Amino acid sequence: MQRRSLVASFGDAFRGIGHAIRTQRNAKIQLAVGGAAIIAGVVLRVSLVEIALILLTSAGVLAAEIVNTAVETQTTANPSGLRQSSSAASLPQPAANVSITKTVEDAKPFDGSTDTYVVTATNAGPDAAKKVIVTDALPTGITYLSATASSGAVSELTVDGRPTVSWRLASLADGATATLRIVTTIGASSGTVTNTATETQATANPLGHKVSSVAITPRVKGTTVPPAHTGEPWSAWLYWFIVAMMASVGAIFVETARRWRKALRFAGTARSD
Repeated sequence: MQRRSLVASFGDAFRGIGHAIRTQRNAKIQLAVGGAAIIAGVVLRVSLVEIALILLTSAGVLAAEIVNTAVETQTTANPSGLRQSSSAASLPQPAANVSITKTVEDAKPFDGSTDTYVVTATNAGPDAAKKVIVTDALPTGITYLSATASSGAVSELTVDGRPTVSWRLASLADGATATLRIVTTIGASSGTVTNTATETQATANPLGHKVSSVAITPRVKGTTVPPAHTGEPWSAWLYWFIVAMMASVGAIFVETARRWRKALRFAGTARSD
């Protein structure tokens, strides 16, 4: 195991103390009380030695909050005459619960059309996420055109014969959201095509959703799906419209025939006279 430098070790210690202050209620209270004591010492014009003692005492109380101690007692005689105890300092490590969600603008695109996938990364905290990387390997039938992100850097290269989009964020702050838009060309005409994005990060991610998928169902251009009619024929307005038109035409035909018959009868009577 490679040993870390002294500077890196001090950096981890300060980050752990900062995390404890941000997330632990008692640590916040002790920090506030220590600060109030120092301010009171300055107002009362106590000596520098006394202020230093206040600082040292406050730091000791804060350190005791972080240290977890176990004490052992027993009913059987203890030859050494000493109670056994063990202590360990617990410096919480930063954590960032980053989740990604993936959507598509058109879930039923036509073959040969363009479609856009949208990947959203959200950090639920409590700390900033460092070195966030979202990877999207496009499936067969989907061709990469371009990609843009609200923040971070985006690149595209071919991995195992598939166009793969890589989105890198140096840091995603607590409560922050970032989006990635991938424009593609649809090269499939049937079936279901599923596209999956995955997320990794340097900061611990205990509860985040690191994988998100979305599916599309491509169609052949020019094809339409006729609307389904589940009712009886006479339940549609078009049926009654046709019936009314046929009834009107029938009535006109009957009236015209009656008038022709009357006219012919009149003409026959006039000829006989």
